[in-house]
Amino acid sequence: MQLVNKAKSMVSDIFTYWKTPPAGKYVPYRGIFGYSVGGIGAYMIITLGTACLLSANNTLLTMTLGVDPTHTYIMYVIAVLANIPLTGIRANIIDNTRNKAGKYRPYILSMALPTALICLTMVYFPYNMLNELSFLQGNIFGQTKAYVAKCAIIMVLNLLLHFFHYFFYDAYENLIHVLSPDSQERANVSSVKSVVYSLAPTLTNLFTPLIAENLFHTNSTDIRVYRLLYPILTILGFLLCIVVYKNTEEKIVQARTHIVQIKFTDALRAVAKNKYFWIISLAGWVGFLESSYANVLSWLYNYGGACDGNEYALITTVYGNASLWGMLLAPFAIKKWGKKAVLIVTNLFNILFILLLLPSCQDITKATIWLVMCCLWFNALMGSFAHILNPAIQADIRDYQQYKTGERIDGMFSAVATIGTVITLLTSSVLPFVYQQNGVTKEKAIQVTSDPTILSRLLGDGKTTVGEMLANQLANGQDNYSNASSALYDPDILL
Repeated sequence: MQLVNKAKSMVSDIFTYWKTPPAGKYVPYRGIFGYSVGGIGAYMIITLGTACLLSANNTLLTMTLGVDPTHTYIMYVIAVLANIPLTGIRANIIDNTRNKAGKYRPYILSMALPTALICLTMVYFPYNMLNELSFLQGNIFGQTKAYVAKCAIIMVLNLLLHFFHYFFYDAYENLIHVLSPDSQERANVSSVKSVVYSLAPTLTNLFTPLIAENLFHTNSTDIRVYRLLYPILTILGFLLCIVVYKNTEEKIVQARTHIVQIKFTDALRAVAKNKYFWIISLAGWVGFLESSYANVLSWLYNYGGACDGNEYALITTVYGNASLWGMLLAPFAIKKWGKKAVLIVTNLFNILFILLLLPSCQDITKATIWLVMCCLWFNALMGSFAHILNPAIQADIRDYQQYKTGERIDGMFSAVATIGTVITLLTSSVLPFVYQQNGVTKEKAIQVTSDPTILSRLLGDGKTTVGEMLANQLANGQDNYSNASSALYDPDILL
């Protein structure tokens, strides 16, 4: 009866406080609904952008589009350096936005659409046709002209994506900073939002291998999977972004006549004094490791044949479920132990569970991928606390800066944070070196995909061989025989 009464009370509160927040609160239930449920759509767009953005370990570019890991890193360096002035431009636009809708809400819609369209262009561009153009015959810079042209197209699309994607990401994520001036309420709303929006990447990770296995009888390196999935995510994502815009209200809206008057050096000093900023930044500077070891699951499925697409869909769903519990527990942990203690302890546990991966990857069996998933599950559980901690801490930093100077400089803090990108570039340079030293190269891939023993090896479904997989992809215009990542079909290289 107590549970029934509590449920009735919650339903009653939703109706009572739908448009007007409870006493002492700032965000009505309508705002929480819009920010969280609409956030599913926002994260559909963010998932697209993240998959297409250049990084040292981007699997879409290397495994599907066939860009060499070393060349991916070179383009990543160019894109990140180009993004530094772009970040300053975005910061200036945000800090000087004088719109009655606020400083973030106007960009929820205006930046979502171009972000998605750029991602669609990246997966739909007919790269294979570049080989047929007469002026792209021959070699240049030690590579075929068609390959260099493909890299150039991806580079241009990424420069555009760096502006629009990060503008959209900042607009959605930073919206929580201005929905409420109360730190604990922001943490609570962030927890609800994070639990709900996590449905977007969870569903994406679920349907990607299911589509590959059951519609195209291939794996998730096949470009056709993304050409089917991305338009669906674009349409649903944009429609739900409208829900965010319509149902949220910024509580900090500056007058049109107000001009921000604070120097970049002043903002730099303010951030430099905040210990939370350095803890969060340090995690980001070595964040390339986070996505690198998470790729092990994908490699075991796509190249190791440790499971079929249906089983991999289950594995990624279970793995994604780990974040749910961390995001639910985060507000209570913050309230009991404080942000600093929770942040430090969860990062220490992250290191422990990463180290446990080493004894789990000694051989490729049906159990291997489940052992790896267990390590990653506990790591994701600890890492998910950051989804609540980071926006809560970032909001506190901005509040304190406004208290000290009288200026609200949300955008400038993002610009200051780009200083750490140089460190990120240096740490990320480890990956292409490791890949090359361990045989993930174009030359080795050609050797591997010409080996009859490897071509006859059965993949996870127990029916399709590596040779049949590659031939099927080639018949549909995707040549993965010379893709550097295809070297991972050799179990000795994969392990």
